[in-house]
Amino acid sequence: MINTKMFCIPYAGGSANTYYQWKRYITDHIELVPVELAGRGSRIRDPFYPDVDAAVEDIYQTVFRQLNDNEPYYLFGHSMGSILVYELCRKIQATGKRQPEHIFFSGRDAPSNHKVTEIVHHLPDQEFIKKVKLYGGMDERILENSALLDLFLPIMKADFKIIENYGYLSIKELIKSDISILIGKEDAFLTEEKVKMWAEETSKNCEIYAFEGGHFFLFEHPEKVAACINDIIHSNVRE
Repeated sequence: MINTKMFCIPYAGGSANTYYQWKRYITDHIELVPVELAGRGSRIRDPFYPDVDAAVEDIYQTVFRQLNDNEPYYLFGHSMGSILVYELCRKIQATGKRQPEHIFFSGRDAPSNHKVTEIVHHLPDQEFIKKVKLYGGMDERILENSALLDLFLPIMKADFKIIENYGYLSIKELIKSDISILIGKEDAFLTEEKVKMWAEETSKNCEIYAFEGGHFFLFEHPEKVAACINDIIHSNVRE
């Protein structure tokens, strides 16, 4: 079987380390390539992105530095990462680069539903933490460690800022790849109707896969999520 790369973009506050636990479950024929965003992990000294466009440009350069000409590849993004992957696909089409073989959007409803009803990135720390905890992704070890919290909060606020300032443009060209939408059945931030609207963003096929768990289902059940990804990519390669 042909080896291929899958580039993974993290959620708000996440880093490349977010996806490392998947390595034991993703088949050897798929090279997992977690993308490190600016301002965290190995790029802790890099300034935060001022907006989504800057983040997408940075990810675009990172991805294509690691690909040979016309090499097949896959994209995966969770929550904020889904928006970044979505806009990355637009940039790839605009620049004439090879399209991804398949795209995985996780933990996010269709971008056409993106409407900010509350701005939280500017809130005082304790109020901001209360809002973020609603997503279920706040590690108690971070909350109990003031040094880690001081490191984590600026990253979270910077990520929330660019998403809260993001503007969806419906006039853009449809995605030219098959897409899979992965969601948690207990994710209180998603509705079935809004998730199904992802199908309107591609000229190809769109399938939805629901897993047990909430917003961070992919780390609650990594083996099942990885098995789904393996099957989809293997089916794509065989075709």
